[in-house]
Amino acid sequence: MTRAHSRDEVDSGEAMGPLEYQAERWRRIKAHQDGDTFLMQIKKYLKGELDQFSHAQVKRIARYADQYVLDSREIMYRLNAATRERPRYKESELRLVVPADLRPDILHYAHEYVQGGHQGITRTYEKLRSEFYWPRMYANVEVFVKECTDCASAKGRPLTPGPFPGNVEPSRPFEVVSMDFVTHLPKSECGNTFLLLFQDAFSGYVMCKPMSSTTAQDVAEAYEERVFRQFGASSKLRHDQDPRFMSEVFSRFRDMLGCRQRATLAYRPQANGQQERSVQTVTRSVRAYVAELDQSD
Repeated sequence: MTRAHSRDEVDSGEAMGPLEYQAERWRRIKAHQDGDTFLMQIKKYLKGELDQFSHAQVKRIARYADQYVLDSREIMYRLNAATRERPRYKESELRLVVPADLRPDILHYAHEYVQGGHQGITRTYEKLRSEFYWPRMYANVEVFVKECTDCASAKGRPLTPGPFPGNVEPSRPFEVVSMDFVTHLPKSECGNTFLLLFQDAFSGYVMCKPMSSTTAQDVAEAYEERVFRQFGASSKLRHDQDPRFMSEVFSRFRDMLGCRQRATLAYRPQANGQQERSVQTVTRSVRAYVAELDQSD
């Protein structure tokens, strides 16, 4: 939940196991909630501890206390408000209430951690609001994302949207698979400097393969590993008109799988818009991480 280790763990020098870590995480969350004056007032109201409150205070707290619940550990959650646009679902009714001093860690987790992928304001906010609650969350996310230095250095100028001439409209998953490269990455521990992307045109699902070279044989082997082994042969392969996709080695492999090549029109980024947007997203995410990390794969 947060990045810092507990004081007890640091002092003892012993690593915690999964159960101990979970227990420590919830202990810290409860402690931070209890240290927040506003949240502690609601907790006391929910537990029926009203002696220290005036009649006016009780009436004020009661106006919003029914939006919150406590679990058996006295961890506080907020009930999702059902709306026409966002109906309440049982599996997502409760959102963990995050006190002010834990919000920077949660923002870091949602935006900068590997699963966060340095997404934009809306996606980061949607990821957060599905699990957590605090007032003015969207405004906090907006400021955090706009001030992210990794995003500022990794994001390029967006491509101008254009028509998609000749695109194949898939009717089922993995009928059409698009391919493209993220290039000029720092060399990893395994010597990889390329990332080959495969994307299912029907669902948008993306698969990545780190690579050290881009020969036709390498691409064919990557397709066999990432796509064919897991989902079977696609009916069509969509890619740019580049020699690495057109060699005899890859053609033989393609024929063996019964696939049919389909190239975008004279390679225009807009001609395969879905794939290009995925390349931009993955490129931003990868570049934001590899610049200062250990370059592991």
